[in-house]
Amino acid sequence: MNADALRQISWQDWRPFRLPLADGELDVRDCLRLLPGKRMACRAIHDGKEVFAKLCFAPDHRRAIAGEASNLGRLADAGVRVPSVRGVVEQPGISVLLLEWLPDARPLADIAVDDWSPELAADFCRQLDSMLAANLIQDDLHLGNFLIAGDGLYVVDAGDIAALEKVSVGRRRDNLALLCAQAPLADQARLTALVLAHLGGHIDSESRLRDAIQKKLLQRIRHANGKWLRDCSAVALVAQAQATIHLDRTLDPAARETVMSLLDHPEQADTLKQGSRITVYRQANWIIKHYRQASLKMQVKQALGIHPAQRSWRFGWTWHLLGLPTPRPVGLKRCRDGSAVIVFPFQPGERYSEVLEYHRQEGNRIRPALEQDLARMGQAQLWHGDVKAQNILVAGEHTVWIDLDAAGWSRWPARARRHHRKDVLRFAHNWTQFVDRSGEVDTRARTGEE
Repeated sequence: MNADALRQISWQDWRPFRLPLADGELDVRDCLRLLPGKRMACRAIHDGKEVFAKLCFAPDHRRAIAGEASNLGRLADAGVRVPSVRGVVEQPGISVLLLEWLPDARPLADIAVDDWSPELAADFCRQLDSMLAANLIQDDLHLGNFLIAGDGLYVVDAGDIAALEKVSVGRRRDNLALLCAQAPLADQARLTALVLAHLGGHIDSESRLRDAIQKKLLQRIRHANGKWLRDCSAVALVAQAQATIHLDRTLDPAARETVMSLLDHPEQADTLKQGSRITVYRQANWIIKHYRQASLKMQVKQALGIHPAQRSWRFGWTWHLLGLPTPRPVGLKRCRDGSAVIVFPFQPGERYSEVLEYHRQEGNRIRPALEQDLARMGQAQLWHGDVKAQNILVAGEHTVWIDLDAAGWSRWPARARRHHRKDVLRFAHNWTQFVDRSGEVDTRARTGEE
């Protein structure tokens, strides 16, 4: 394995490998993060010991790895808990940073902020306070930069840290606003409250912090919406003679092959719903939606990026990024004639319309959680566009929003509010649209009616 081979690795074809280094061999076992063509973070064995290895094979690999090693030293000097540096290896085309492996560590981002213990919250705020007090600004500050180990919280990503002589209170406030804006929408209120309660010395005013969070949230959404239809670290593009295919890079080879086949031949799956313009299919763990309409109108919509399939793809990824419950699509085929095919992972559950009809009490119990989802969409200036109860699935304690063909987002608050009001009113209409038939459930079950 060499630098050229590493640049060709994607999630689909990643396999354990051995990398010869000047001071021995690096036995790479697991890939933890991958930015194709540029860098990866891995669990590996070096000199008989388990290590956390960061491999950089971008053109500026020497500067990147040397800078991160130096920043880890600055963080440690400031009292921030970081993995110890085991070594830095530079060779043609690639640089490697070897760090202490933290056994049984898990990402802080995997735990909802509401579930943090008081000790964990205090430790998190202490680490941030130490960073900011030392004038160390993490330019991509988010919960994924932290790991929880047995002895506390660790900062494990120091690549984007700026070490400055002096940092204004406005710069520190904006850095904390970035942290809150990059958290899932469900975590933002609690995380903001923690920042206000424990890091007030780095904030000039609560109102300015909240304004900065909203500004950075909207910037994040705008950036995300603009990249899902391009070739990027998350999405791979495959060009065909009469179509363009977008694929989730995290698909394993077998799933990728299946999804490609379904995109090319959706009719091979079982038909679930046949409409005048759209057919929905299912095959095993996949749902396939075929937009059959081929016309100049649909070609124009594709060119403008407002084709229903493009909306469903783009907002499926954006909602998932923000933590809004929806199945993230794994494949999209855009045909030049205006037709399209999109593939989602199958999401089990009962339609909320059926819950309202035959389990009204359960539907009423679930309602506040759904209204909270709508409120979070409004906060992010997003809308669903068709919030009828048939587009909500209920599986136990979890609810999932589906069919994002009419979803949207606007940077303009007034426009977003108009769409949000329509969502709220349409959602409320579900309670008058569906008649309470709860008393008929037992009869249906006994007679086997469908």
